[in-house]
Amino acid sequence: IKLNEDMGKKFFKLNASIGSLLENDPMVSFIPLNIKDEDNIELVLAHVDNAIQYGEDLEPKPPKDLDE
Repeated sequence: IKLNEDMGKKFFKLNASIGSLLENDPMVSFIPLNIKDEDNIELVLAHVDNAIQYGEDLEPKPPKDLDE
């Protein structure tokens, strides 16, 4: 309700549609971003990496020899 008051009548349908999508579609989620909180930024980046499967196709690096 507060979002609709702050945004005005122009965006009421958009807000309702986004809210409905977030509530009804299990493949869609919302993660708030606080640019002043480093832990929050890391959390958002981890979710993005997971969503796009970043690094999944990379070969693991071989372990270094302890003799060297």
